[in-house]
Amino acid sequence: MREIRVITRASGDARDTDFQIAFLETYVPGQPPRDGTRDAINALFELLLARRKQQQTDVLLTLESLEESHTIADLSASVRLVNDAADKND
Repeated sequence: MREIRVITRASGDARDTDFQIAFLETYVPGQPPRDGTRDAINALFELLLARRKQQQTDVLLTLESLEESHTIADLSASVRLVNDAADKND
């Protein structure tokens, strides 16, 4: 399903950015200030925060689209049917 790939990609990108932000949050405090290095890392941190904010918007819009297209409800119904069939075979 195309819709599932879109939300998986969007949430994966957001997760990757979260890891990059977390790394910088733990890496920077342990580093001694050097000529411009701290400023460059802070600029990267701000860039990642801005990217993450946009990614959150993208994830939310994709989820809304999934909800409006009934993809989530259809997927949920399909999973229930498979589970019911598996329960009957046990």
